[in-house]
Amino acid sequence: MKRNVVVAGLFGLLLALGWLVSAGEAMAQPVPGGSYLNSCNNVQVRRGRDLTAFCATRRGNWVQTRLNDFPSCRGDISNQDGQLWCVRGRPLPPPPAPGPQPLPPGSYQRSCRNAFVGPDNVLRAQCRAGGHVWIPAAVNLRYCWGARDIANFNGQLTCTR
Repeated sequence: MKRNVVVAGLFGLLLALGWLVSAGEAMAQPVPGGSYLNSCNNVQVRRGRDLTAFCATRRGNWVQTRLNDFPSCRGDISNQDGQLWCVRGRPLPPPPAPGPQPLPPGSYQRSCRNAFVGPDNVLRAQCRAGGHVWIPAAVNLRYCWGARDIANFNGQLTCTR
């Protein structure tokens, strides 16, 4: 009889340890980022897809809330008066692959060659400086907004107003 009690005790201990390990694994799952973290606490992920938390309302009360299937959220997860909220939908298509951008108009085209606009929105070219000397030149097109012309002044690209 004593042996049965010892075996039952060991079995119970193993069950308890198994439960603690599984509970620890569930608590160790990282929570998704979002602005809700500024006004919610005790945030937990349940079943790998559901988010639970205590969130503040506009009146300062704390309420328990749940957001099911948070991986389907697109963008920010927020606290809307004590309720977890997000925009759901299909993921946005990827941006188009960067390719050559069209050259902006300007008088620089008469005295510059090999011009291109990079993904950083900078116009680069080899421009004539003086007689027949070609030197590298660049101008950030953000600073040319509303300019009358993009011109080559002795090997320097300049936006003129």
